Amino acid sequence: MSRTELVEGESGAATTRAPRRTRGFYVIAALGIVIFLVGLAGGSYQSKLNSVQKNDNAAWLPKSAESTKVANEQEKFSSVQSIPGFIVYERASGLTAADKAKITADAQTFRDIPGVAADEVAAPVFKANVANISVPLVAKTDGKAVQGDKLVKVEKNILKAAKAGAPQGLSVHSAGAGGLLVAFIDAFSGIDGSLLIAALIVVIVILLVVYRSPTLWIFPLVSAGVVALGSATLIVYQLAKHDVITLNGQSQGILYVLVLGAGTDYALLLISRYREELH
Repeated sequence: MSRTELVEGESGAATTRAPRRTRGFYVIAALGIVIFLVGLAGGSYQSKLNSVQKNDNAAWLPKSAESTKVANEQEKFSSVQSIPGFIVYERASGLTAADKAKITADAQTFRDIPGVAADEVAAPVFKANVANISVPLVAKTDGKAVQGDKLVKVEKNILKAAKAGAPQGLSVHSAGAGGLLVAFIDAFSGIDGSLLIAALIVVIVILLVVYRSPTLWIFPLVSAGVVALGSATLIVYQLAKHDVITLNGQSQGILYVLVLGAGTDYALLLISRYREELH
């Protein structure tokens, strides 16, 4: 084969490879744009996740559990489902007469608070230095679950009423499944605001130190914060809405941390491998 034929053969092969690479680039670019648009669309669903939350007792158990089956059967006889909760009073030196009078009055006060299952509020149970009142929260009415932020508001109103006018030295606490659930929801709700902003600032600083670039940190953050979180929110909303999965206030808060953290980690890994290949 002459040198001219060899050159012509190499030019033909290069010409064939070039369009293939160009087509591949356009396919990848189009796919990336579609994924980015899906992430942007999913971002609007973050505020809608509260509407598909389930915070009743059955939300914490699998559908096959006996407790879940009992709860489903109870719905046929009662339109309201509740979460058990307690208000606990304590005085180390022993409850006084004034304490007991206050606690007894609180039982009636709790029944009048919106969001409390009034017919399930029990009479106070007294011990030597401790007393408690069962104050269940309404978690579902006519098949519609109460949103997590509303449960938090109800529980705070209960605690506020219990502490109002309490004798000096009497400690008041919330307990039970309702108190624990509300504490989780209240704690994780900060992720949507100041805590999420603080986490983003920390991630940005770390990315600036790692990459030593004023612009490169934008790509992993956008990928994790916009594309991954938006897409995950869109998928979770649809699955929860159609009862494929169960979403509660705690898992919704964890979703933001998990997707943002894992997405940033994987972005760091992929960009590092890409830079290694460039070298």
